[in-house]
Amino acid sequence: MTLIPQLHVGSGTRLGALTLFPVWVEGAGTPGLNWGRSHLDVSERAGSASVEQLVVRNTGRAPLPILDGDLFVGGQQNRMAASAMLLDPTESAVIQVRCVEQGRWAGTTGLEASALRAGHSVRYGSHAGSTRLADQSEIWERVQRFERTHGATLSSDLITHLDRRRASDAHDAKHLRPIEGQRGVMIGVSGRILACEVFGSSRGLRARWRGIVDAALLDAAGFPHLATPSFKA
Repeated sequence: MTLIPQLHVGSGTRLGALTLFPVWVEGAGTPGLNWGRSHLDVSERAGSASVEQLVVRNTGRAPLPILDGDLFVGGQQNRMAASAMLLDPTESAVIQVRCVEQGRWAGTTGLEASALRAGHSVRYGSHAGSTRLADQSEIWERVQRFERTHGATLSSDLITHLDRRRASDAHDAKHLRPIEGQRGVMIGVSGRILACEVFGSSRGLRARWRGIVDAALLDAAGFPHLATPSFKA
């Protein structure tokens, strides 16, 4: 059995339908991880590219985390990590992925390990509270929902929708920042709790903050501008 340390939830900060609650964690953290993307090399499988698999390599000197929902840009098509993985220094591995760009299968062998991340409404199963990663057809349908709601992209591409939303909310989102010592964030959309993400260090959360916020803003787009009350958090 995995024991979860004591969590402390602070007051929420709201932008439209989105409310973010800071989370602090009691107990020791997990230092020493490389949360940067510059030492993560990502490529298509040599000889025969596969929609569901990519090759990842840690070129740095510290363990490097990959989180489910991390987005890889380029290659034959943009992809999303289907599971979490910790790469040791110089380690290479094949990682399971999902496509988030249905309309393209052409390009280069290399991909960029971006700071972006797919939102919870894209990553997980249809039922509320589900921790089952959505299958490929479900993910394409989630992206199609954004296509219908926010306007079509050239290749039914989740990353284009994230970029559009970030540009639209850039000014108002400046006040959505992590607080000193914060190691997690609880996400509320239109009065309901969508998810909670907790990291082993404040540095880890800060490194992934942009991706979390951009994804949450896209998840919340189009919903009524209702605050999520603190008692639900």
